[in-house]
Amino acid sequence: MKHSTPINNENNISEANVAPMSYVPRDFFTNNHLTIEDAIGFNEYAEVLYEAGYKSAYHWCEKEAKLNNLSGIAVFEHYLNRLSQRGWGVFSFESVNADTGNAEVKLEYSSFVLSQPEKPGKLCNMFAGWFAGAMDWCTTRKGHYAYTNCEGIDCAAQYCSQSKCGDSSESFCIFTIKPSVANLAATNLAVTNQKV
Repeated sequence: MKHSTPINNENNISEANVAPMSYVPRDFFTNNHLTIEDAIGFNEYAEVLYEAGYKSAYHWCEKEAKLNNLSGIAVFEHYLNRLSQRGWGVFSFESVNADTGNAEVKLEYSSFVLSQPEKPGKLCNMFAGWFAGAMDWCTTRKGHYAYTNCEGIDCAAQYCSQSKCGDSSESFCIFTIKPSVANLAATNLAVTNQKV
């Protein structure tokens, strides 16, 4: 079968003509995600996802701040709103302080939990790098350079039992974002060495 859409740039296709979003069904994405996780292992995959998500969120915040004339924590709030609109779950701040780089993000109706109602555990680790990247974008704009880490401390899936996921009082996930002591120490050392 011959492709009906162009696959090279001979037809004057430009990046401006390509949609910035690729919409796929939740099960399609989750199945791909789980297959890769099974192939390389949970911890290894979590590291890869963290770094990729961090970079993507940081870049997204930079572009969206300019596009929408937003600044500070409003960019992070916009990010959470867009993630919610795109079907990843419903995201909101429990607390946030861009001056210190601390925050708690609440996630309800996680796409990963909904797609795997029979699987308990921490299923939403993919989001951790996203939140650290968005917070670091905010702190660098304030001149604080918090270099945060994010960890999912509570996942709705930890309270699931068979098909009753979401029925418990703990039907949400909580992520904590806080400055990394190791990163701050390395940054302070680099600044001190530059002054000498």
